[in-house]
Amino acid sequence: MSAAAECRGLLWLSVARRWEEGRYEAVVTLELSRFHILDVAFQKYLCDVSGR
Repeated sequence: MSAAAECRGLLWLSVARRWEEGRYEAVVTLELSRFHILDVAFQKYLCDVSGR
């Protein structure tokens, strides 16, 4: 098994455990906020590059 496949397997196990514990909503919220932070950082980078 490749390292990436093993990592994905561990991630799914982690998500399954959190789902069972009723924390799935918090995990999703955390992931969405992380994507938002990345998006904001990328937009700032684009502005810096374009000189705006």
